[in-house]
Amino acid sequence: MNDDELRRMFAQNRPDLPGEPGFQREVWKKIERQSEMMSLPYLVKISGDFLTRPSLGIPLALAAIVCSAWLAIHNGMEARDETWTKLGLSYNEVINPITHHRPE
Repeated sequence: MNDDELRRMFAQNRPDLPGEPGFQREVWKKIERQSEMMSLPYLVKISGDFLTRPSLGIPLALAAIVCSAWLAIHNGMEARDETWTKLGLSYNEVINPITHHRPE
């Protein structure tokens, strides 16, 4: 049985337990609020609210730009080092006198 079926069963068959009615109401509100909070539209709304606030959105955008630039520079430097290493090995193979030794 998955969570959705279980939640539906709980919603249809709310048990009548002796005790304070306000307590039961608050417990069911909390259960319903938690299931609502875990839904995708709620998460999209929260992330949208978070990113559209200038006090949070601007620093996040700047951090994303800085991280992207750092990654691009770092990857470019690694690619440059690999390229120069390959070129150096190729040059050594072409220029190396041992590999161009002519039999006498």
